[in-house]
Amino acid sequence: MAWYPHQAFCVPVMIGSFFGLEPIMIKRHIFSLQTSFCIIFVLVFAAAQNINSTEFIPISGQPSVKFPSITLPSYEAFVNAVKNGDANVVRGVYVPGILALRVQQQPKNNVSYVPSSAGIVAQFRMAAQSGTTGLIAHNYLSGRLFFELEIGQKIIIVYGDGSEKHYIVRDLQQYQALDPDSIYSDFHNLETNERFSSTDLFNRVYTGAHHVTFQTCITKDNNLTWGRLFVIADPLDS
Repeated sequence: MAWYPHQAFCVPVMIGSFFGLEPIMIKRHIFSLQTSFCIIFVLVFAAAQNINSTEFIPISGQPSVKFPSITLPSYEAFVNAVKNGDANVVRGVYVPGILALRVQQQPKNNVSYVPSSAGIVAQFRMAAQSGTTGLIAHNYLSGRLFFELEIGQKIIIVYGDGSEKHYIVRDLQQYQALDPDSIYSDFHNLETNERFSSTDLFNRVYTGAHHVTFQTCITKDNNLTWGRLFVIADPLDS
């Protein structure tokens, strides 16, 4: 029988009620417990299921937090800030007038990692293994900027040595996650009404000829992980 992390939070409430504790006292700690528990769950579940053999779609939505808007640095200042001398590592993504984000590499032991700080995106390790550049962020942090990307927009990927590659947005895809809190959820394409498994969707947006894929969650009906947005950009011919 399938089991998911959120089911565990019924347990502390039930135990607390048994000992006469008010549910509201327990719920105050749910968010911090949820963050730690989900990390542990993914690592243990990955080991049990051999996560490298099954493609999945990371979850990139969490409780909403408001952050002040920022002024974008110039492109030159951004490059100087992110480069570290390594020509083989993606260090930043820049879209004039929209975003200037540092790229953080996922830990080797946590391929579902999504940054919890503003101004940063994670490079999806499993996408890199497939020859594409996947950039993931929470929809209440850097991912909120992905909704401003449009078809025809130019994207600049910056490497550690300061070199760059240019791309152009060619496709926007939106899906409802049928099991929003599972990285192995099936997905419903909101435009075509097609249904995809997590593996099928991974292959659809993260495999094939080299490209860049931005991913974040879609919020609906107060559910921050209701769906997924993918913005796909192809290399721009020089």
